[in-house]
Amino acid sequence: MSENHGGDGPAEHEHEHGLDHDSKSGTSASVDDPGVPVGERCQLLQPGDGGRWLVTTQGSTHIWDLDAWTYTRMPGAHSRSGAFVQDQVANPITRVERWPRVNKASLVWFNDATHPHYVEQWRQSSTIVSIERLPDRPPPRAPEIDEQGRVVVANGALGGVHPSGVCAENAWGCWIHRPLPHPLDHAPVYWREDKSTAERHCSHGIGHPDPQDSAYAWFVHGRDVTVHACDGCCRPGPAWLKDLW
Repeated sequence: MSENHGGDGPAEHEHEHGLDHDSKSGTSASVDDPGVPVGERCQLLQPGDGGRWLVTTQGSTHIWDLDAWTYTRMPGAHSRSGAFVQDQVANPITRVERWPRVNKASLVWFNDATHPHYVEQWRQSSTIVSIERLPDRPPPRAPEIDEQGRVVVANGALGGVHPSGVCAENAWGCWIHRPLPHPLDHAPVYWREDKSTAERHCSHGIGHPDPQDSAYAWFVHGRDVTVHACDGCCRPGPAWLKDLW
């Protein structure tokens, strides 16, 4: 796999990819830690942590969503590196070599949006100034139902939808009546007439089968509709789906 290098601030040209061997001391920023409420700051993030975090560096801000396992870079006006491709986008993390820590630089990897199977992007930050806890992601939203009882999707309206009671006991829920969390649960829904399935379009414009609709297709009709040109935005798979297999 080839590598597309990125950086932020003075550290942008440092191509050392080794782990940070400093001792992991300081305050652990765990989602289960009542000592780090929303708005409070901590000294470091580390493997096993959860929650959403605003990491402020010398030139930019970065959102680390350790529940959805995504990384978003937002370059500031004074960023010495400027803008990179895939800025302002929640990129699914593939690995972390240096976890965020105050007075250190982080190093995170994610797939390239255009060539996800061949190119991997990395972002090494400038010196981290602060790490602040953000509110958790809002719960998934159910789609709008119009006056004719049709489900409103991004490319039209879907008629002939089952009543809410029909899916009440499905272990995989229902993307219409009982949406469950997954990495693209807030992405727009498009209906694929050719496949008779619902897709979620990520910020890169790629369609990913909705996991709840895919579970319905498999467990009820025995159809596998999950094959698609994936760029990684639908990963990792939700825990509720893994529990079904």
